[in-house]
Amino acid sequence: MTSGIKPVSAIPTSRINLPLEDLFIDEQQNEVGALLTAQAIERSTGKILLEIKMNILYNFKVDENGNLKITNARVFLETHL
Repeated sequence: MTSGIKPVSAIPTSRINLPLEDLFIDEQQNEVGALLTAQAIERSTGKILLEIKMNILYNFKVDENGNLKITNARVFLETHL
């Protein structure tokens, strides 16, 4: 049994927009946080079909080459229907 819900990427008449609203870096806690809004937008009209606020918290470590590596990511969603 399948639901009637399709991912937006499967609907060619819409596109995804991910504007970044805020970004923070906490070097002591090895965390990076990003607040963004995911928008599904109808291509023909520009109308926003769905908008979801996302707060993403990344934990990271520095590898032996000095590069940042994400060790954990937590995503928190908020939507208004």
